[in-house]
Amino acid sequence: MYQFWLGDILLPITPEKVTIACGTKNTLFDCVNGNEVVFPKAGKLKTIKFQAILPNTEYPFSDMFMDLKMQIILKRLLKS
Repeated sequence: MYQFWLGDILLPITPEKVTIACGTKNTLFDCVNGNEVVFPKAGKLKTIKFQAILPNTEYPFSDMFMDLKMQIILKRLLKS
């Protein structure tokens, strides 16, 4: 079984899919002889996308369920 953590918050149900997009800022030069030269630079910020289920009832496939803990998770997620 996998777990999905956001910092120190464990999501009760692991997302079905997580997409991570990262770009580059590399500079590419074409040489006279037909070769290419790449000058790597620091990468761009990564974009992480996922959908999470925050249940209000207990399910057997959920990693945890406590009403108070779910309220704390929601408050911290909405704050950031």
